[in-house]
Amino acid sequence: NKRELLRCVAMATNQHKQSRAQSPISRLKSHHSRAFESLAAALDLDERLQQTEASAEQLRSLISLYRKGVAELEHGLAVRPDSATKADPAKASKLASIQAKMKANLAQAGERLATAEAGLERLRKQPAQSAAKPAPSSAFASRATRKQQPHKPPAAARAAPVSSLAAELKGVDPGLANSILNEVLDRSPGVGFDDVVGNEAAKQALREATVLPSLRPDLFGGLRQPARAVLLFGPPGNGKTLLAKAVATEAGGVFFNISAGSLMSKWVGEAEKLVRALFALARQLAPAVIFIDEVDSILSVRGDKETEVSRRLKTQFLVELDGVRAADDDSSDAGGKRKGSGGIFLLAATNRPAEIDPAVVRRFGRRLYIGMPDSRCRLNLLSCLLAKHDSVDVSEAELRELAELTDGYSASDLANLAREAAMEPLRQIRPDRLATVAKAAVRPLRGEDLRNCLARVRPSVPPESLAELLDWSEKYGSD
Repeated sequence: NKRELLRCVAMATNQHKQSRAQSPISRLKSHHSRAFESLAAALDLDERLQQTEASAEQLRSLISLYRKGVAELEHGLAVRPDSATKADPAKASKLASIQAKMKANLAQAGERLATAEAGLERLRKQPAQSAAKPAPSSAFASRATRKQQPHKPPAAARAAPVSSLAAELKGVDPGLANSILNEVLDRSPGVGFDDVVGNEAAKQALREATVLPSLRPDLFGGLRQPARAVLLFGPPGNGKTLLAKAVATEAGGVFFNISAGSLMSKWVGEAEKLVRALFALARQLAPAVIFIDEVDSILSVRGDKETEVSRRLKTQFLVELDGVRAADDDSSDAGGKRKGSGGIFLLAATNRPAEIDPAVVRRFGRRLYIGMPDSRCRLNLLSCLLAKHDSVDVSEAELRELAELTDGYSASDLANLAREAAMEPLRQIRPDRLATVAKAAVRPLRGEDLRNCLARVRPSVPPESLAELLDWSEKYGSD
């Protein structure tokens, strides 16, 4: 009746006023929490429906949950900072960060919602007699016309075309397997140890762990069993990723290049599934090298404030890593001869080894410090960099002088220095002539160009950071 309607309107108005009285961050967190509850329930139902034939009623329930979650995300994105929030950079940054995550989740939730709605529409169009017959696949299974994305949520993943390799893996979602094959697999890194300047001790250790055992498996059994997990740590910009690619090339294996975004920016419950799919693919494609860059961002020290997603990912990673080590031990018979392929080799790189969880550190059999280049290495690096340039007029004496002047420069800093110096001859040409000047008329790069650029290109690694890394190396390194 009219009185009841007026009472409902008054209650809604009061709730709206109370909501407006809250701070923007409080309102945003409320929307985020309600969205999480709805989407978590939707994800759970979505995964259960993959194992059976979904009915129309089940799909309607799934759609309702996704719509609730999407609505809360949209309300959260509509929240705007007030004057107090704008005046506080920390609060403004926090609000922007939460909304960025909500925006990413909204896009994925929209995909899942569209998939569920399409599945329900197909069920409605089915004739009554065919609805009673067992279907060859779920309502989500025939979406051949949908363009395959780099990553699909579970319901859409079954619809996307999958490679025979991904489809053969037992207990692994083909969509997740395809995601890894599309995003992180590099079958031909094309870099060898000879392409890496310096780091001789690290190259020797990696040869002993990968290349030599594949050449003489009879000599590397029992106590000589090489470490299958190696941590490369040291200041940034000194070739850790290049070393990992060289390992894959020299060992003749495929190369999985993993970053935090490959595993962490996924739906709740999928992070550990991605880890499981990664190692399953690596076993299938063995010999394989799994390289995890910035491993501290994925496997950091566990604490009370850690999210459930992060905790489950780390647990699954430790389980898989233990499985690699156990399988490697079992691959040698009593005579020390290795059976099967070269297996999986795990390489991880970090600039902050102290932030890695101790349980993870323990499982890396070798922990190699990749330090700053010394004078001889800097000389070789500069020579290699200048050899790539067309016209260079730099004497050996000038190169040696530059090698001494660049003490404290990383390999990446030296590359930046060379690129900056290569621009000097062009900067001396008038802008109106640059479009028509002949290439042969451009003067060569000289030693003075490199010296002049030292004032503009400075070292990027602070001394205190180096001291912390050296201290950790003395305590836990394998050098």
